[in-house]
Amino acid sequence: MEIPPAANNRYMISFGFLMMMVVALILKKAFLKSKIPRKELPNFIVKLFSIFDTSLLYVIIDVGVNRGVGLKTDYNCG
Repeated sequence: MEIPPAANNRYMISFGFLMMMVVALILKKAFLKSKIPRKELPNFIVKLFSIFDTSLLYVIIDVGVNRGVGLKTDYNCG
């Protein structure tokens, strides 16, 4: 990191948003011999399974939602 207050810290940096399918396609292109799943589970199946598996209740909040990443222009680490 370029400024002293940022030393020994971890920062998640992102510019935009990628759907998991896009990530899978990128990985498939980079690792041609690996088996990378590229099928998408329909939203209604995830919602249906959440009736029987309550751990999916946290997942269905994001089903069908395209979350963007806001751009922050002030990077004050102090």
